[in-house]
Amino acid sequence: MDELQKKNQNAKKLDLALQMYDTNRYEMAKPLFEELSKDGNILSTSILGNYYHYGLDGNTDYKKALAYYRKVIAENEITDVWFELGRMYEDGLGVRKNYRKAKECFEKAVENGCVSGYVFLGKLYLFGEGVKRDEKKCYEYFLRAAEGGDVFAAYRVGCCYLNGTGVEKDINLAEEWLCSAADDGEYFDACTKLSDLYLDKKSSKYNPKLALYYAKRALELDPIEGEAFLSMFYAVGNAVEKNTEKFLEMVTRAIDNGSVNAAYLLGKSYMLGNFDLPEDMDRAEKYLTIASEREAGGWSDYYLGVLYGDTIYKRIDYRKARFYLERFINTSSVNTSLSDKGFFEIGWLYYFGEGIKKNHQKAYEYFKKGTKRGCPDCMAMYANFYDGEKGFPEKPHLTYKWYKKKYEWWQCVGVFGCFDVLCIGSRR
Repeated sequence: MDELQKKNQNAKKLDLALQMYDTNRYEMAKPLFEELSKDGNILSTSILGNYYHYGLDGNTDYKKALAYYRKVIAENEITDVWFELGRMYEDGLGVRKNYRKAKECFEKAVENGCVSGYVFLGKLYLFGEGVKRDEKKCYEYFLRAAEGGDVFAAYRVGCCYLNGTGVEKDINLAEEWLCSAADDGEYFDACTKLSDLYLDKKSSKYNPKLALYYAKRALELDPIEGEAFLSMFYAVGNAVEKNTEKFLEMVTRAIDNGSVNAAYLLGKSYMLGNFDLPEDMDRAEKYLTIASEREAGGWSDYYLGVLYGDTIYKRIDYRKARFYLERFINTSSVNTSLSDKGFFEIGWLYYFGEGIKKNHQKAYEYFKKGTKRGCPDCMAMYANFYDGEKGFPEKPHLTYKWYKKKYEWWQCVGVFGCFDVLCIGSRR
Protein backbone atom coordinates (compact mmCIF):
# COMPACT_ATOMS: atom_id res chain seq x y z
CA MET A 1 0.00 0.00 0.00
CA ASP A 2 1.50 3.35 -1.01
CA GLU A 3 1.57 6.39 1.26
CA LEU A 4 -1.44 8.09 -0.34
CA GLN A 5 -3.62 4.99 -0.03
CA LYS A 6 -2.64 4.59 3.62
CA LYS A 7 -3.42 8.26 4.27
CA ASN A 8 -6.88 7.94 2.70
CA GLN A 9 -7.57 4.73 4.59
CA ASN A 10 -6.58 6.34 7.91
CA ALA A 11 -8.80 9.34 7.15
CA LYS A 12 -11.80 7.02 6.66
CA LYS A 13 -10.83 5.08 9.78
CA LEU A 14 -10.68 8.32 11.79
CA ASP A 15 -14.09 9.44 10.52
CA LEU A 16 -15.58 6.11 11.54
CA ALA A 17 -13.91 6.19 14.96
CA LEU A 18 -15.15 9.74 15.60
CA GLN A 19 -18.71 8.78 14.60
CA MET A 20 -18.63 5.95 17.12
CA TYR A 21 -17.06 8.19 19.76
CA ASP A 22 -19.67 10.93 19.27
CA THR A 23 -22.47 8.39 19.71
CA ASN A 24 -20.96 6.96 22.93
CA ARG A 25 -19.82 3.70 21.33
CA TYR A 26 -16.51 4.04 23.11
CA GLU A 27 -15.46 0.39 23.24
CA MET A 28 -15.93 -0.04 19.48
CA ALA A 29 -14.02 3.15 18.67
CA LYS A 30 -11.04 2.55 20.95
CA PRO A 31 -9.15 -0.04 18.80
CA LEU A 32 -9.35 2.31 15.82
CA PHE A 33 -7.92 5.20 17.84
CA GLU A 34 -5.12 2.94 19.07
CA GLU A 35 -4.18 1.97 15.51
CA LEU A 36 -4.28 5.58 14.37
CA SER A 37 -2.25 6.76 17.35
CA LYS A 38 0.51 4.23 16.48
CA ASP A 39 0.53 5.72 12.99
CA GLY A 40 1.16 9.16 14.48
CA ASN A 41 -2.36 10.63 14.49
CA ILE A 42 -2.21 13.28 17.24
CA LEU A 43 -5.97 13.66 17.63
CA SER A 44 -6.32 9.93 18.30
CA THR A 45 -3.56 10.09 20.90
CA SER A 46 -5.35 12.97 22.59
CA ILE A 47 -8.64 11.06 22.63
CA LEU A 48 -6.95 7.99 24.11
CA GLY A 49 -5.83 10.24 26.95
CA ASN A 50 -9.50 11.07 27.53
CA TYR A 51 -10.34 7.37 27.59
CA TYR A 52 -7.99 6.70 30.49
CA HIS A 53 -8.64 10.05 32.21
CA TYR A 54 -12.43 9.65 32.36
CA GLY A 55 -12.74 5.87 32.07
CA LEU A 56 -14.87 6.14 28.93
CA ASP A 57 -14.77 2.39 28.36
CA GLY A 58 -14.80 1.53 32.05
CA ASN A 59 -10.99 1.50 32.41
CA THR A 60 -9.46 4.42 34.27
CA ASP A 61 -5.67 4.72 34.29
CA TYR A 62 -4.39 8.18 35.15
CA LYS A 63 -0.75 7.32 34.46
CA LYS A 64 -1.63 6.26 30.91
CA ALA A 65 -3.79 9.35 30.47
CA LEU A 66 -0.85 11.56 31.48
CA ALA A 67 1.47 9.69 29.12
CA TYR A 68 -0.88 10.24 26.17
CA TYR A 69 -1.44 13.91 27.01
CA ARG A 70 2.27 14.59 27.38
CA LYS A 71 2.98 12.83 24.11
CA VAL A 72 0.52 15.12 22.34
CA ILE A 73 2.02 18.23 23.95
CA ALA A 74 5.53 17.13 22.96
CA GLU A 75 4.46 16.75 19.31
CA ASN A 76 1.69 19.26 18.83
CA GLU A 77 0.10 21.79 21.16
CA ILE A 78 -3.56 20.79 21.00
CA THR A 79 -5.55 23.23 23.12
CA ASP A 80 -7.80 20.71 24.84
CA VAL A 81 -4.84 18.66 26.01
CA TRP A 82 -3.38 21.55 28.00
CA PHE A 83 -6.78 21.96 29.60
CA GLU A 84 -7.10 18.25 30.43
CA LEU A 85 -3.59 18.17 31.85
CA GLY A 86 -4.50 21.14 34.03
CA ARG A 87 -7.53 19.25 35.33
CA MET A 88 -5.30 16.34 36.33
CA TYR A 89 -2.93 18.60 38.26
CA GLU A 90 -5.88 20.36 39.89
CA ASP A 91 -7.49 17.11 41.02
CA GLY A 92 -4.24 15.24 41.76
CA LEU A 93 -5.00 12.44 39.30
CA GLY A 94 -1.90 10.41 38.47
CA VAL A 95 0.25 13.20 39.85
CA ARG A 96 0.56 15.07 43.11
CA LYS A 97 -2.06 17.83 43.32
CA ASN A 98 -0.38 21.04 42.17
CA TYR A 99 -2.49 24.16 41.65
CA ARG A 100 0.42 26.19 40.30
CA LYS A 101 1.04 23.69 37.51
CA ALA A 102 -2.71 23.50 36.92
CA LYS A 103 -2.74 27.27 36.49
CA GLU A 104 0.15 27.13 34.00
CA CYS A 105 -1.70 24.51 31.96
CA PHE A 106 -4.96 26.48 31.95
CA GLU A 107 -3.06 29.59 30.87
CA LYS A 108 -1.54 27.62 27.99
CA ALA A 109 -5.01 26.40 27.09
CA VAL A 110 -6.56 29.88 26.95
CA GLU A 111 -3.61 31.16 24.90
CA ASN A 112 -4.73 28.66 22.29
CA GLY A 113 -8.39 29.62 22.49
CA CYS A 114 -9.78 27.12 25.01
CA VAL A 115 -12.76 28.85 26.63
CA SER A 116 -13.03 26.27 29.42
CA GLY A 117 -9.55 27.26 30.60
CA TYR A 118 -10.93 30.65 31.65
CA VAL A 119 -13.53 28.92 33.82
CA PHE A 120 -10.95 26.94 35.75
CA LEU A 121 -8.64 29.93 36.12
CA GLY A 122 -11.62 31.76 37.58
CA LYS A 123 -12.17 28.94 40.08
CA LEU A 124 -8.51 29.04 41.16
CA TYR A 125 -8.76 32.77 41.89
CA LEU A 126 -12.14 32.34 43.58
CA PHE A 127 -10.73 29.90 46.15
CA GLY A 128 -7.12 31.12 46.22
CA GLU A 129 -5.73 27.80 45.06
CA GLY A 130 -2.16 28.18 43.83
CA VAL A 131 -2.71 31.93 43.58
CA LYS A 132 -3.67 34.77 45.90
CA ARG A 133 -7.45 34.90 46.21
CA ASP A 134 -8.69 37.61 43.86
CA GLU A 135 -12.43 37.99 43.32
CA LYS A 136 -11.98 40.59 40.60
CA LYS A 137 -9.80 38.27 38.49
CA CYS A 138 -12.22 35.45 39.22
CA TYR A 139 -15.09 37.52 37.80
CA GLU A 140 -13.04 38.62 34.77
CA TYR A 141 -12.12 35.05 33.84
CA PHE A 142 -15.69 33.83 34.25
CA LEU A 143 -16.88 36.72 32.09
CA ARG A 144 -14.42 35.87 29.30
CA ALA A 145 -15.60 32.28 29.30
CA ALA A 146 -19.25 33.32 29.38
CA GLU A 147 -18.75 35.66 26.45
CA GLY A 148 -17.15 32.73 24.66
CA GLY A 149 -20.33 30.71 25.09
CA ASP A 150 -19.58 28.62 28.18
CA VAL A 151 -22.88 27.92 29.98
CA PHE A 152 -21.35 27.19 33.39
CA ALA A 153 -19.42 30.46 33.17
CA ALA A 154 -22.64 32.35 32.37
CA TYR A 155 -24.11 30.86 35.52
CA ARG A 156 -21.04 31.88 37.55
CA VAL A 157 -21.15 35.44 36.18
CA GLY A 158 -24.78 35.62 37.27
CA CYS A 159 -23.73 34.48 40.75
CA CYS A 160 -20.97 37.11 40.80
CA TYR A 161 -23.48 39.89 40.11
CA LEU A 162 -25.90 38.39 42.61
CA ASN A 163 -23.35 38.24 45.44
CA GLY A 164 -21.05 41.12 44.48
CA THR A 165 -18.11 38.79 43.89
CA GLY A 166 -15.40 40.77 42.11
CA VAL A 167 -17.96 43.20 40.71
CA GLU A 168 -20.61 45.55 42.06
CA LYS A 169 -23.90 43.84 42.89
CA ASP A 170 -26.45 44.18 40.11
CA ILE A 171 -29.66 42.18 40.45
CA ASN A 172 -30.70 42.93 36.86
CA LEU A 173 -27.44 41.68 35.33
CA ALA A 174 -27.53 38.69 37.69
CA GLU A 175 -30.99 37.80 36.39
CA GLU A 176 -29.90 38.35 32.78
CA TRP A 177 -26.89 36.01 32.99
CA LEU A 178 -28.74 33.37 34.99
CA CYS A 179 -31.61 33.40 32.49
CA SER A 180 -29.08 33.00 29.69
CA ALA A 181 -27.64 29.90 31.37
CA ALA A 182 -31.07 28.52 32.28
CA ASP A 183 -33.05 29.28 29.12
CA ASP A 184 -30.43 29.18 26.38
CA GLY A 185 -27.97 26.79 28.02
CA GLU A 186 -30.54 24.62 29.80
CA TYR A 187 -28.30 24.56 32.88
CA PHE A 188 -29.89 22.94 35.93
CA ASP A 189 -28.09 24.97 38.61
CA ALA A 190 -29.06 28.23 36.89
CA CYS A 191 -32.72 27.18 37.09
CA THR A 192 -32.51 26.47 40.81
CA LYS A 193 -30.59 29.70 41.44
CA LEU A 194 -33.24 31.72 39.57
CA SER A 195 -35.94 29.94 41.54
CA ASP A 196 -34.23 30.97 44.79
CA LEU A 197 -33.88 34.54 43.52
CA TYR A 198 -37.59 34.80 42.72
CA LEU A 199 -38.46 33.46 46.19
CA ASP A 200 -36.49 36.16 47.98
CA LYS A 201 -39.16 38.45 49.45
CA LYS A 202 -36.58 41.18 50.05
CA SER A 203 -35.59 41.21 46.38
CA SER A 204 -37.16 43.46 43.77
CA LYS A 205 -37.38 40.30 41.66
CA TYR A 206 -39.71 38.49 44.07
CA ASN A 207 -42.07 36.41 41.94
CA PRO A 208 -43.33 33.06 43.33
CA LYS A 209 -44.87 32.04 40.00
CA LEU A 210 -41.52 32.43 38.20
CA ALA A 211 -39.83 30.61 41.08
CA LEU A 212 -42.17 27.66 40.58
CA TYR A 213 -41.69 27.84 36.79
CA TYR A 214 -37.91 27.46 37.08
CA ALA A 215 -38.25 24.73 39.72
CA LYS A 216 -40.38 22.78 37.23
CA ARG A 217 -37.87 23.60 34.49
CA ALA A 218 -35.16 22.09 36.68
CA LEU A 219 -37.35 19.00 37.06
CA GLU A 220 -37.49 18.68 33.24
CA LEU A 221 -33.72 18.97 32.94
CA ASP A 222 -32.97 16.49 35.74
CA PRO A 223 -36.01 14.47 36.87
CA ILE A 224 -34.22 13.03 39.89
CA GLU A 225 -32.46 16.03 41.43
CA GLY A 226 -35.21 18.28 40.11
CA GLU A 227 -37.78 16.40 42.19
CA ALA A 228 -35.58 16.85 45.26
CA PHE A 229 -35.50 20.61 44.63
CA LEU A 230 -39.22 20.91 43.88
CA SER A 231 -40.08 18.99 47.06
CA MET A 232 -38.82 22.01 49.03
CA PHE A 233 -41.76 24.06 47.72
CA TYR A 234 -44.17 21.70 49.45
CA ALA A 235 -42.02 21.58 52.59
CA VAL A 236 -42.13 25.36 53.02
CA GLY A 237 -45.31 26.28 51.13
CA ASN A 238 -43.70 28.41 48.42
CA ALA A 239 -46.05 29.11 45.49
CA VAL A 240 -47.96 25.93 46.42
CA GLU A 241 -49.93 24.86 49.47
CA LYS A 242 -47.67 23.56 52.23
CA ASN A 243 -47.87 19.78 52.36
CA THR A 244 -45.37 17.87 54.51
CA GLU A 245 -46.68 14.50 53.32
CA LYS A 246 -46.19 15.53 49.69
CA PHE A 247 -42.67 16.74 50.55
CA LEU A 248 -41.80 13.39 52.16
CA GLU A 249 -43.30 11.45 49.25
CA MET A 250 -41.29 13.41 46.66
CA VAL A 251 -38.00 13.51 48.55
CA THR A 252 -38.18 9.80 49.41
CA ARG A 253 -38.88 8.89 45.79
CA ALA A 254 -35.92 11.00 44.70
CA ILE A 255 -33.69 9.18 47.21
CA ASP A 256 -34.90 5.80 45.93
CA ASN A 257 -34.01 6.96 42.41
CA GLY A 258 -30.46 7.83 43.44
CA SER A 259 -30.64 11.52 44.34
CA VAL A 260 -27.73 12.87 46.38
CA ASN A 261 -29.43 16.16 47.24
CA ALA A 262 -32.64 14.50 48.44
CA ALA A 263 -30.75 12.23 50.84
CA TYR A 264 -28.76 15.22 52.11
CA LEU A 265 -31.91 17.35 52.46
CA LEU A 266 -33.86 14.72 54.40
CA GLY A 267 -30.89 13.85 56.63
CA LYS A 268 -30.26 17.49 57.45
CA SER A 269 -33.98 18.06 58.08
CA TYR A 270 -34.13 15.24 60.65
CA MET A 271 -30.89 16.47 62.21
CA LEU A 272 -32.13 20.04 62.69
CA GLY A 273 -35.86 19.40 62.95
CA ASN A 274 -36.67 21.41 59.83
CA PHE A 275 -39.98 21.46 57.90
CA ASP A 276 -42.13 20.20 60.78
CA LEU A 277 -40.10 16.99 61.00
CA PRO A 278 -39.02 15.70 64.43
CA GLU A 279 -35.36 15.71 65.38
CA ASP A 280 -34.32 12.12 64.74
CA MET A 281 -30.58 11.44 64.82
CA ASP A 282 -30.94 7.82 63.67
CA ARG A 283 -32.67 8.94 60.48
CA ALA A 284 -30.34 11.91 60.13
CA GLU A 285 -27.31 9.63 60.28
CA LYS A 286 -28.93 7.16 57.84
CA TYR A 287 -29.78 9.66 55.11
CA LEU A 288 -26.64 11.79 55.44
CA THR A 289 -24.57 8.61 55.15
CA ILE A 290 -26.46 7.64 51.98
CA ALA A 291 -25.72 11.06 50.49
CA SER A 292 -22.07 10.86 51.53
CA GLU A 293 -21.65 7.42 49.96
CA ARG A 294 -23.14 8.71 46.71
CA GLU A 295 -21.02 11.85 46.58
CA ALA A 296 -17.94 12.29 48.74
CA GLY A 297 -17.04 15.82 49.74
CA GLY A 298 -20.54 17.28 49.63
CA TRP A 299 -22.49 19.05 52.35
CA SER A 300 -23.51 15.67 53.78
CA ASP A 301 -19.88 15.13 54.85
CA TYR A 302 -19.92 18.47 56.65
CA TYR A 303 -23.09 17.65 58.57
CA LEU A 304 -21.86 14.16 59.42
CA GLY A 305 -18.73 15.79 60.80
CA VAL A 306 -20.87 18.09 62.94
CA LEU A 307 -23.19 15.22 63.95
CA TYR A 308 -20.24 13.17 65.23
CA GLY A 309 -18.33 16.13 66.66
CA ASP A 310 -20.94 18.07 68.63
CA THR A 311 -22.22 16.82 71.97
CA ILE A 312 -25.76 18.17 71.43
CA TYR A 313 -26.42 15.50 68.81
CA LYS A 314 -25.34 12.64 71.13
CA ARG A 315 -23.40 10.82 68.42
CA ILE A 316 -19.88 11.68 69.56
CA ASP A 317 -17.20 9.96 67.52
CA TYR A 318 -14.30 12.36 66.98
CA ARG A 319 -12.50 9.98 64.64
CA LYS A 320 -15.49 9.99 62.30
CA ALA A 321 -15.92 13.74 62.77
CA ARG A 322 -12.36 14.40 61.60
CA PHE A 323 -12.70 11.95 58.70
CA TYR A 324 -15.82 13.57 57.27
CA LEU A 325 -14.72 17.15 57.88
CA GLU A 326 -11.29 16.60 56.32
CA ARG A 327 -12.88 14.89 53.32
CA PHE A 328 -15.28 17.82 53.02
CA ILE A 329 -12.58 20.49 52.90
CA ASN A 330 -10.25 18.43 50.69
CA THR A 331 -12.76 17.37 48.04
CA SER A 332 -15.67 19.80 48.35
CA SER A 333 -16.92 21.49 45.19
CA VAL A 334 -19.39 23.64 47.03
CA ASN A 335 -19.00 27.13 45.62
CA THR A 336 -19.69 29.36 48.63
CA SER A 337 -17.66 30.69 51.53
CA LEU A 338 -20.00 28.70 53.81
CA SER A 339 -18.36 25.53 52.51
CA ASP A 340 -15.23 26.57 54.37
CA LYS A 341 -16.92 26.09 57.72
CA GLY A 342 -15.24 22.69 57.48
CA PHE A 343 -11.96 24.46 58.28
CA PHE A 344 -13.67 26.05 61.28
CA GLU A 345 -14.98 22.74 62.62
CA ILE A 346 -11.60 20.96 62.40
CA GLY A 347 -9.83 24.02 63.80
CA TRP A 348 -12.29 23.95 66.69
CA LEU A 349 -11.42 20.33 67.49
CA TYR A 350 -7.71 21.20 67.68
CA TYR A 351 -8.33 24.49 69.51
CA PHE A 352 -10.17 22.83 72.41
CA GLY A 353 -8.66 19.35 72.12
CA GLU A 354 -11.98 17.62 71.51
CA GLY A 355 -11.18 13.98 70.85
CA ILE A 356 -7.62 14.85 69.82
CA LYS A 357 -4.61 16.44 71.49
CA LYS A 358 -5.02 20.21 71.85
CA ASN A 359 -2.83 21.92 69.26
CA HIS A 360 -3.15 25.68 68.80
CA GLN A 361 -0.70 25.72 65.89
CA LYS A 362 -2.85 23.30 63.88
CA ALA A 363 -6.00 25.17 64.90
CA TYR A 364 -4.39 28.39 63.71
CA GLU A 365 -3.53 26.84 60.33
CA TYR A 366 -7.10 25.64 59.76
CA PHE A 367 -8.63 28.96 60.83
CA LYS A 368 -6.18 30.82 58.59
CA LYS A 369 -7.12 28.70 55.57
CA GLY A 370 -10.81 29.23 56.22
CA THR A 371 -10.27 32.96 56.69
CA LYS A 372 -8.45 33.27 53.37
CA ARG A 373 -11.39 31.55 51.68
CA GLY A 374 -13.91 33.88 53.28
CA CYS A 375 -15.36 31.86 56.20
CA PRO A 376 -16.69 34.40 58.76
CA ASP A 377 -16.48 32.05 61.76
CA CYS A 378 -12.84 31.34 60.91
CA MET A 379 -12.20 35.10 60.79
CA ALA A 380 -13.34 35.48 64.40
CA MET A 381 -11.22 32.57 65.64
CA TYR A 382 -8.24 33.71 63.56
CA ALA A 383 -8.54 37.15 65.18
CA ASN A 384 -8.28 35.53 68.63
CA PHE A 385 -4.73 34.38 67.93
CA TYR A 386 -3.44 37.97 67.86
CA ASP A 387 -4.61 38.93 71.36
CA GLY A 388 -1.19 38.18 72.83
CA GLU A 389 -2.06 34.74 74.16
CA LYS A 390 -1.69 31.17 72.84
CA GLY A 391 1.97 31.72 71.96
CA PHE A 392 1.34 34.20 69.13
CA PRO A 393 2.50 37.85 69.11
CA GLU A 394 -0.02 40.50 70.11
CA LYS A 395 -1.29 42.40 67.04
CA PRO A 396 -4.42 44.39 67.94
CA HIS A 397 -4.77 45.80 64.42
CA LEU A 398 -5.14 42.27 63.02
CA THR A 399 -7.62 41.31 65.72
CA TYR A 400 -9.70 44.36 64.79
CA LYS A 401 -9.29 43.74 61.05
CA TRP A 402 -10.69 40.21 61.09
CA TYR A 403 -13.52 40.91 63.53
CA LYS A 404 -14.48 43.84 61.29
CA LYS A 405 -14.38 41.66 58.17
CA LYS A 406 -16.65 39.10 59.85
CA TYR A 407 -19.11 41.87 60.69
CA GLU A 408 -19.00 43.18 57.12
CA TRP A 409 -19.65 39.69 55.78
CA TRP A 410 -22.76 39.32 57.92
CA GLN A 411 -23.95 42.75 56.80
CA CYS A 412 -23.82 41.81 53.10
CA VAL A 413 -25.26 38.26 53.32
CA GLY A 414 -28.71 38.07 51.75
CA VAL A 415 -31.77 36.37 53.19
CA PHE A 416 -30.95 32.96 51.72
CA GLY A 417 -27.32 33.16 52.84
CA CYS A 418 -28.56 33.90 56.37
CA PHE A 419 -31.01 31.00 56.13
CA ASP A 420 -28.17 28.62 55.31
CA VAL A 421 -26.11 29.91 58.23
CA LEU A 422 -29.00 29.59 60.65
CA CYS A 423 -29.67 26.05 59.45
CA ILE A 424 -26.14 25.08 60.42
CA GLY A 425 -26.88 26.27 63.94
CA SER A 426 -25.16 28.77 66.19
CA ARG A 427 -23.41 26.45 68.62
CA ARG A 428 -20.39 28.58 69.44
